[in-house]
Amino acid sequence: MNKKIFIVSFVFLLVILGGSYFFFNKYYIYENGKISKISDLREYADFVGAQNQGKMDDAIKIAQDILDKTPGDIQAMLMLAEAYVNKGSHDHEEVEYAPKALDLVNQIVEKDPNNAEAYRIQGYAFEIQEKFDEAVQSYDKSLELKPNDNIYNSRGHAYELMGKFQLAENDYLRGSEINSENANIQMNLARIYLSKGDETKAKEFAEKVINNKSGNILAYTKATAYSVLGQIASNNKNKNEAVINFSEAVKVLPTFKSGYVGRTQAIIFLSDSFTEEEKKQTFNDLNMAIQLDPNSSWSYFLFGLFYEKQSNYLNSLENYKKALEVVGADLTIIPIAREPISKKYQGKIDTINNKLK
Repeated sequence: MNKKIFIVSFVFLLVILGGSYFFFNKYYIYENGKISKISDLREYADFVGAQNQGKMDDAIKIAQDILDKTPGDIQAMLMLAEAYVNKGSHDHEEVEYAPKALDLVNQIVEKDPNNAEAYRIQGYAFEIQEKFDEAVQSYDKSLELKPNDNIYNSRGHAYELMGKFQLAENDYLRGSEINSENANIQMNLARIYLSKGDETKAKEFAEKVINNKSGNILAYTKATAYSVLGQIASNNKNKNEAVINFSEAVKVLPTFKSGYVGRTQAIIFLSDSFTEEEKKQTFNDLNMAIQLDPNSSWSYFLFGLFYEKQSNYLNSLENYKKALEVVGADLTIIPIAREPISKKYQGKIDTINNKLK
């Protein structure tokens, strides 16, 4: 599944008067009914910055350090739960980190049964475990308590993974009505309109993400927007433009698997033959994609195509078989699509086997 990374929205207030910024350890501000050190607020900014850049281990450490200094603090617990669930999603370690997030959420709900954000994170933890019905129920609870754009966005994503695309689009649009500048919603609308073949709207929303000036956009979100533009260029057989946009995606986020895969697709599908530079680029990109996600069945499939176009049928067959082997564990493929994709892979295996007879 095309899993996205959602972050907790925090309010930052950094007051800099008369050079006092340089003495932050001595200065305090009043926020949300509490006296806080400016240095403490900088930790929150560091936490968000780490997540925006895809540095999930750093985000976990920052959140844990804050919680260690303020045991039992609900906001700190929410931060750590969010870091856990994003770590699980981003690094494909759902089995380890989703339960950690859920354990923290349970502790939060015991303290504050009406905490809408806790139920949102709970939904996300269920979602990355492919427990979609449970995820929707948690998002429903969160919306009952405190409807906002981020929760509509989250529930829309769960619906999308369930194959309920109209419900997904409806939720994204509801979220956009609340906050038209929400970059995550803009990104999801770009993706869903691309899947519907509405390239005009897809491009419109992708460009909104890229030009969004809010300053707290996830690198993943912006990379996805560039990938949407890359796919539109590929659909229109503009290989150079496609490669440029997918290259921008991996420049924004070097761990963005879809950027490497998209650049490879553009080269493989839009080339009659490969230059030596393209061969090297494709080989490196696919190895990087598989390193980032060993269960990336589509990466193996593309490797199969790459070798098949060069009449290297033994290597082609090996990669098609690997694609079929891991398809069941490939979390980027929504469950309802796994069977037809498996049939597609098996068809390529049969074709290559016939050529090798």
